[in-house]
Amino acid sequence: MRLGRRQSLWAWEEEMLVECRNLLLSVMLEVDNIDVWRWIPDPVVGYTINGAYRLLTARPLPSVHVPVALLWRKEIPLKIIVFI
Repeated sequence: MRLGRRQSLWAWEEEMLVECRNLLLSVMLEVDNIDVWRWIPDPVVGYTINGAYRLLTARPLPSVHVPVALLWRKEIPLKIIVFI
């Protein structure tokens, strides 16, 4: 199978690539530490369906830090925004 020529990036994609590279420059991988996912609303118990349901149905909604500017950037595809 022959691969086609790679399409060049749009200007906004180039900017996002540079931004992503800059963010990754500060990441340090630590061999001795275990990777874990942490459910911020309940870091002790972790993620549960019941906990997620309570979070989504709570009135008023608890404050959870979300980078809103990142979520609403027009360059992010809709399927990624929905996933986030």
